[in-house]
Amino acid sequence: MIGVVNGVWNLEYFGMKRVGTILFYLGGCVWIAYAIAKYILGWNVTLRQFLPYHLVAVIPGVALKHGYPLYVRLSRRWRQGG
Repeated sequence: MIGVVNGVWNLEYFGMKRVGTILFYLGGCVWIAYAIAKYILGWNVTLRQFLPYHLVAVIPGVALKHGYPLYVRLSRRWRQGG
């Protein structure tokens, strides 16, 4: 299990996973703000105004949440010399 290293919990892994999850959900919440602005407040907003904020949160969130095992595998391979 990647979260446990030598019988000890790897807090760095769980911290990165937690931050990744938070960023992912914040990116999703951007669309709630879009819906409120467009449909409840009646403002003239477009998807293009909200998409960058969504992507700025979701892409790093997914990378932090799911990218750590890949990082560990690649760093081990690099340290071993190929």
